[in-house]
Amino acid sequence: MAIENVPLASRLWSLLRKPAPRQKSLHAAFDSVYATSRWTDAGNRSGPGSDPDACAPMWQSLAVFIAAADICSIVDVSCGGMAWWPHVLTPLGDRVHFRGSDVSRIAIAANEERFGDRQHWSFGVADARTSSYPPADLIVCRQTLNHLWLPDALAVVHNLTKQARRFVAFTSDEQLVDNPSDAARRPLMPPRKDATCYTRLNLNAAPFNLPPALQSIPDVDGGTLSIFLQ
Repeated sequence: MAIENVPLASRLWSLLRKPAPRQKSLHAAFDSVYATSRWTDAGNRSGPGSDPDACAPMWQSLAVFIAAADICSIVDVSCGGMAWWPHVLTPLGDRVHFRGSDVSRIAIAANEERFGDRQHWSFGVADARTSSYPPADLIVCRQTLNHLWLPDALAVVHNLTKQARRFVAFTSDEQLVDNPSDAARRPLMPPRKDATCYTRLNLNAAPFNLPPALQSIPDVDGGTLSIFLQ
């Protein structure tokens, strides 16, 4: 069988026979981000890259894709402060069911309070490395893998690709030739090594080795939101 015909999840599982997460306290790490505004107050404390004006070209293009692909259900596994999603979802009305998840309990509590009246939106705390999600046409994981050690990032990619019903979208830097090793990334992390520092990753390169994306939407800082066909 040609490798391009092997399901995405199966290819990843060959790389990740037994997930070995190295970060045990992601809830605490990312709760700290939101409790202390570590990434500034921009984007409802998700950081400048989630500011609706800063990332407008991304979410505008994503909205076009959602309409063109007739997407009816979406899961964002790291929805954070939900700063830009309302611009995409509100015009869709009740046509799309949305589930926003995040490892930060603080972020989810704020979203439940802010958007509790939206009938077709729901929220819940979940760990993208291991959690199960409602069936969805599109699973989004934007600017998340970049904060994780590589074993955890691989675990997330495997977990989501095996659950995606039609499409899965990850942040990727397709111009990056080689992904930095965790040893090279370690000095960039805070002293507690709590996974809140951002480094670029190319999901087409090792150790991910994903196939070319179906569509790559330009995003902030030269990266893309890369959409893969499941």
